Amino acid sequence: MKLFCCLLALLATIALASPALAESKISFRQLTRTYPVAVQRGSTATVEVSSNFTLNDSHAVFFAPAGPEMQLAETELKPDEWKDPEESDIGTAFHFRVQIPEQQPPGVYEYRIATNQSVSSVAHLVVTDHPVVVEAEGNNDTPANAQAVSIPAAVCGAIERFEDVDYYQIRGEAGQDLVCQIFAQRVTRAIHCMAIRYPKIHLMDSMLTLLDSNGRVIAQNDNFIGGDALLRCKLPTTGEYVLEVRDARYAGDPRYVYCVEVGVPALAGKAARNPAKAGTPTTQTISLPSHVTGQFTEPKQKHYYRFVARKDNYYQFEVQSQRLGFAVDSVLSVFDINGKQLATGDDGHFTKDAKLFFQAPEEGTYAVAVRDLNGRSGDRFQYQLSAEPSGPDFEIHGEYYYGMLAPGGQAIWFVKLKRLNGFDGPVEMDVEGLPKGVSFTPVTIPPGMSHCGLIFTAAQDAPINASLVRVSGRAKLPRAGGQILDVVRHANVTAEIRRAGASRFWRAPIKTQLLGVTKPLDLTKVTASPAELTLRRGSKAEITVRIERSSEYTDQVLLDMAFSFFSTKFGEQLPPGVTISSASDTKLTGDDLEATIVLEATPTALTVDRLPITALARVPITYSIMTNYASNPIYLSIEAE
Repeated sequence: MKLFCCLLALLATIALASPALAESKISFRQLTRTYPVAVQRGSTATVEVSSNFTLNDSHAVFFAPAGPEMQLAETELKPDEWKDPEESDIGTAFHFRVQIPEQQPPGVYEYRIATNQSVSSVAHLVVTDHPVVVEAEGNNDTPANAQAVSIPAAVCGAIERFEDVDYYQIRGEAGQDLVCQIFAQRVTRAIHCMAIRYPKIHLMDSMLTLLDSNGRVIAQNDNFIGGDALLRCKLPTTGEYVLEVRDARYAGDPRYVYCVEVGVPALAGKAARNPAKAGTPTTQTISLPSHVTGQFTEPKQKHYYRFVARKDNYYQFEVQSQRLGFAVDSVLSVFDINGKQLATGDDGHFTKDAKLFFQAPEEGTYAVAVRDLNGRSGDRFQYQLSAEPSGPDFEIHGEYYYGMLAPGGQAIWFVKLKRLNGFDGPVEMDVEGLPKGVSFTPVTIPPGMSHCGLIFTAAQDAPINASLVRVSGRAKLPRAGGQILDVVRHANVTAEIRRAGASRFWRAPIKTQLLGVTKPLDLTKVTASPAELTLRRGSKAEITVRIERSSEYTDQVLLDMAFSFFSTKFGEQLPPGVTISSASDTKLTGDDLEATIVLEATPTALTVDRLPITALARVPITYSIMTNYASNPIYLSIEAE
């Protein structure tokens, strides 16, 4: 059964010997596979990047962290054959040349691609210390056919189909300390439409097994960092060994790419680079602010840290363990001097690392307790605890994964403001690192409101270019003793991922926000009037929206004031109490180019002064994916009756 979650192929064909024809239904480039998925630092290599939308005319690649460089290596345009893809389609492969500086730290790097027509989703590449060995063509599916590998090596392959198992032969010495670490989930977690077998099988759940020459299991590991395996052992004898790589469920797909680092003499990854652990007392007194480290050495262990708090003051406690490559699934609790639990906190933002805000009811001594959710212990159950005074605060979330706009056009992103500890002040939004020729409409989220739109405009003469940008918010935060902090909070960024069917949206934390100026899009212009709109509480007002279409796009256009999917709003910009009236025209079909949106305000709508908003014109790409276009800014004022 076909699932609707994959992007439909575009409808034009690009001929190798002729200029590219215009596209229609233009959306972001959905990267599906990077192969091989690792490059040794200090080297230059060619990798294949596959995409369900063409990567012809790619002009820039951005990495986070910065350092690696990557350029399109194709010498001719590739055909762009449009069809309704099956769930397992990975699109067309494009060759890119990658250069890794000698001093580039090893690890997993996020990257994005910009083309003349669009920007891409997120993909990942491993920078490794070891020589890269690519899985050879042919059959390495049995121990007898194992591919010989000299260690150390970064072995790159793919579990391409169900029941696929890859074997690699290595030679080791008696007493040798061998470590094999796989990067699989960590390099595919942001890939769209990974419903390998609906509804439960998505990312690769890797398993590593080391066999001796007689087929006996020497070491095996399933989950170490998330679903990625890592095994470590001392080799019992000198001789030949076989490393088995597979999915724990025997699942497979061409997108199940992996890199196995073989021969590392110590635990690989971030965990090995963290500071050595401190002592692990049962109870310890700390002064705030404080940062302490600990390790659970016995099952069901709980560590207490005493601190002095002042009445009504806020305090913040946060654990880092899994984000550092360790294994603690932390839980935080605060107790008073009599042992009564007053507050508890579990998972943080897309992490099992706990976070907790606590407001002291009285002045006195309290204790914050750290434990593992399942009472586990051992070498990997280390953590770092930060404890510090806090107060009214905020976090920035929202929809700003990617954006595209043509010269003379607009785009919009959406901010969701999470207000903490009673904070209700204004937050001034900012976007750093805009592409050339792009401006940002200043906006401040007023008290009583927790969202806004970020409106971008490209000048008529803006060149085709793209850049990684950074959304942030600035506010003045009150603290104890009348102190006022002027703080900037950077946005938490997530990628929108569709996995288990068209209407089920998932999110994955990422590092980058990509905005690009492109060639003309499906809609060449969206205009809204009036540019200044005053709406009284309890009344209505009209906005006239007019679109201009590319000659290649003739399908429907949906009008909205929010980033909606059926009844769910993923991004909003109107003040509380202001909605779109049912009398609005929200669909343009055929030759219709103009419609009216009616806004209505309740008698208790939030009053605002010249809040910038925009009308959205949305082009459906598939059942669940749309490209958002925006009008010129409209400055909305809501007045009391």
